[in-house]
Amino acid sequence: MSKSTSKNKIAIYLEQVRLAKLKSSTKKTITKSAQAHKKPIKPKASDCCNSGCYPCVFDLYDEQLELYKLELSKKNCKANVDIEDIALKPSNPLSLNNYGKSLL
Repeated sequence: MSKSTSKNKIAIYLEQVRLAKLKSSTKKTITKSAQAHKKPIKPKASDCCNSGCYPCVFDLYDEQLELYKLELSKKNCKANVDIEDIALKPSNPLSLNNYGKSLL
């Protein structure tokens, strides 16, 4: 086998690995965003194989829990945006919008 053939095979293999990683990360992102709206279920101790594999079921649970908490905080922020500040109401004579205007 010539050097150029070996280089081509290596290049093809590396491209396949790159595409597989990209596809995997895209699936993970879609899965994470779909699961972020519901609270994850904590795995039982018996769910872990104790072989030190990555990602461990507990690692996945921690990631899902963080996403869930992030989604909750986003929802809470959106809910708070709708709260109207009375100090900014134009009808309030002490409103910040009326600063410097005569109250008489």
